[in-house]
Amino acid sequence: AGPALEGGVVHTGMRADAGAVDSVRIRGGKIHVHVLVLGFACMLILYLLTSKMSEEQMKQLKRPIYIMEAGIVFTIVNMFVIGVYEVVGMGAKTINMSAINGIIGLGHITLAIGLVWTITKLFNLEKTNMAISN
Repeated sequence: AGPALEGGVVHTGMRADAGAVDSVRIRGGKIHVHVLVLGFACMLILYLLTSKMSEEQMKQLKRPIYIMEAGIVFTIVNMFVIGVYEVVGMGAKTINMSAINGIIGLGHITLAIGLVWTITKLFNLEKTNMAISN
């Protein structure tokens, strides 16, 4: 929850320092939701699902989880950069926002690939466990 709180402090502090508390709506305010839901809640659920797994089974989940985490980090960092740019730029159009949004989209795609791969791997490991126990 630390990065979510830090994102909120920086977000609010920068807006107040820029005198933009009422005049600028930062889309980067979604950082809270992304960090708390994806970074905390999803990882907590993943921990609960994998807490009884063996070391060998956990090794099989390593790569998909790393890809999912990379997508989370990439997305959140880019959202933070956009939030800083919107406050510091004060409405100036110095960068192409479509390109930046496309880059954030790549983060979401990486996150989705990692998430689907992790869930698929979990189901396959659970099927294997059930077949062995029968």
